[in-house]
Amino acid sequence: MEHRKKIYSLIMAFVLVLTITSFMAVLPVGGQAPDLTDGSTTVPTFLMLSAAPNPIGKGQTLYVNPFMTKPPLTGGMSGTGVMYEGITVEVTKPDETTVTYDMQPTDSTGGTYFSFVPDQIGDWTLQAHYPEQHVDYQASSFFGPSVHYNYDYAESHSEILTITVQEEPAQWNYKSYEYPEEYWTRPIYATNWGWGDLGGSWFGLATPAFAVTGQYNAMGNFNPYSEAPDSGHIMWSKATHFGGQPGGPIYADQESNFKTTTIINYYFEPIIINGVLYYTQFSGPGATPTSWEAVDIRTGEVMWSRTAGETGAEHLRMGHSFRFASVQEFGCWSVLYGQVGGGFFSSASEFNIYDAYSGMYLATIDNVTSANFLLDTRYGHEGAILGWYASGGQLNLWNSSKLYGGDSLTLGISGTYNWDDAVEWSAPIPAELNGEALSLGVSAVTPEAILLRQTPTPGMFISLNLGWEVVAAMDPLTGAVIFNPVNHTLPMMEDIGLLCAGEGVYVLHNKDTNEAYGYSLEDGDKLWGPVTLEGNAWSTITRSGDIAYGMCYVWDYGGWVNAINLTTGDIVWNWTRGDAGLDTPYGIYELWYNNAIADGKIILSEGKMYDPPMHPSKTVCIDAFTGDTLWTLTGWTGRQCPAIADGHT
Repeated sequence: MEHRKKIYSLIMAFVLVLTITSFMAVLPVGGQAPDLTDGSTTVPTFLMLSAAPNPIGKGQTLYVNPFMTKPPLTGGMSGTGVMYEGITVEVTKPDETTVTYDMQPTDSTGGTYFSFVPDQIGDWTLQAHYPEQHVDYQASSFFGPSVHYNYDYAESHSEILTITVQEEPAQWNYKSYEYPEEYWTRPIYATNWGWGDLGGSWFGLATPAFAVTGQYNAMGNFNPYSEAPDSGHIMWSKATHFGGQPGGPIYADQESNFKTTTIINYYFEPIIINGVLYYTQFSGPGATPTSWEAVDIRTGEVMWSRTAGETGAEHLRMGHSFRFASVQEFGCWSVLYGQVGGGFFSSASEFNIYDAYSGMYLATIDNVTSANFLLDTRYGHEGAILGWYASGGQLNLWNSSKLYGGDSLTLGISGTYNWDDAVEWSAPIPAELNGEALSLGVSAVTPEAILLRQTPTPGMFISLNLGWEVVAAMDPLTGAVIFNPVNHTLPMMEDIGLLCAGEGVYVLHNKDTNEAYGYSLEDGDKLWGPVTLEGNAWSTITRSGDIAYGMCYVWDYGGWVNAINLTTGDIVWNWTRGDAGLDTPYGIYELWYNNAIADGKIILSEGKMYDPPMHPSKTVCIDAFTGDTLWTLTGWTGRQCPAIADGHT
């Protein structure tokens, strides 16, 4: 339906320009022009009707377009003016019953539309009707003073249209090619819709610990749109710093390689859009941003390189591709956000927006507030950045399409925007339970629910609790309360923290006992737990988790991975690489907290960050459904989340 509407709208937009031009410039020779201001003129109308496909199969969608042969005379391209109103479509079924559909006012091209699903075999008839309409409207003009229009449109009726409904469904004449069995490259041809879901991106919407970008989104690191590599084959390499052993006179051991990573300095934080890898080049021991690099993910070719933003000191923060549609134009565009200020325990002061293809500066967003970002996935709105944050007892939804890519006639990204202008709504957060005041904060965001949580803890870097948590949930798109505050009793002074949330469940984990609990995002009730996970003594040091494919995956410093069924709490499988011999002083291969999940695969990194990463550490890829090892790659990669897109990482 949207496809047909766009074609019609583009044609009629051109007609509108011609109509307005001729109306203003052409006067009858030797006669008097009709007066559209004194109520004496009736303008003839000609109502057309189209319905497709014809013939159509029972149960398929019929797309119906009533439209006038000319645009409304006062209609503006931005929706101003008086449109044709009152159009109806009378539908007669084969059993001779009738249904009348009332149309919305037309757009500025003179068209409107609807769809329905025929439920009877046989011939259906459709006819559109337009009643006489009076126009009384004060219109501004680019070419002189405003004009007060006062005239009538004559009624008109379309011809009767017959639609044949049959058992056999209508078919596409054009068929997109099947999935490729060989290596493929971008761009994906525009009409190759069957390949559309091969392509995916890694937009860096969230920041992992001690980083400024690189996490898939605020939920975690599950990319549901991309294939992941089937092997650890290295396609190309490109240095971002010196690495490896420097040579004599430095004695070669686990501490002699060129400087690795710390929680203070950034090294490599990837974003991938449309097959292009973007990253900030950090230089010197202080990790100063010196440039931005755009590299073809398949070849390693540098697409463009520029200074680190307009200020020369910006980090790449995130990016997105979004759909844009108006009566004038439609399609997708991709941009990058550069972050001014912020970093270690501080927030950005502004975002600068850049064209992802060229790196050109486009616009600035001032007065930025820290938020939890996901992409909008609703049809017609896909790709807009949505951000949730709490402020002054309110939950706020920020929507990038309120600044650009929204309802404008043409896509423009320029100038300076104010962050607050993109706040779509603010809704009060539940503030009390049984008469006691609460201070709930945003603890997790998912497409199903925003989890609000309060649990007191005696320290900043520990999750010791005082024996309780209070949770509530709000709708992410409307701000309505899903469930009011619920109090849960927790083991007193034990290290229990929120592990992850998604697919209708949030998961707590007790690090002291290595036990997990699942709770519903629909009502806050406990679904299962405690479930004791496989592990060892080192498993109690750190652990991380993510949700995908109906399971919660938990991996820990003891080198264990457990897959928990989200519905039942059953452990589906567990994994460990086993005894480390003398490779590490722990007897195990520890797993660090960063991960990536895509295409039924989980990618994790062995090692740790605070001191030598205990090589030979490996990057490991595990089957998300069976727990089998798929491939490994020697090298410590735990400082940053792996980024997966287009079958590459």
